[in-house]
Amino acid sequence: VVDTFTTGQCHSLARAIHRLTDWPLYVLGYKGTVSDAGEHVVCQAPDGRFVDILGAWEEGEYWGHLPVKTYVSEDTVRRLGWDTQDIRAALPFAKLVVEVVTKEKTW
Repeated sequence: VVDTFTTGQCHSLARAIHRLTDWPLYVLGYKGTVSDAGEHVVCQAPDGRFVDILGAWEEGEYWGHLPVKTYVSEDTVRRLGWDTQDIRAALPFAKLVVEVVTKEKTW
């Protein structure tokens, strides 16, 4: 499961987390305009930690080799076609991640 959401389907999980929480989406490792899926797609919790299948973590903690973060707008989600992808398979995992993260919240 971790491999699935860290090596190709991170955007599906991030979109599922976003749908459940409305936390903003970010692409790590990109400067400027997001033109494709980028290096890694995550959400950012209200306390500033990033959230993915690994849970919540501080900037640079897990993906330190990707120091740049770029906000992903709803327009970009549509332009990249992410809005047409089925995220139902990611939703159960997103619910578990959100449950764990909100129990340990720092905001």
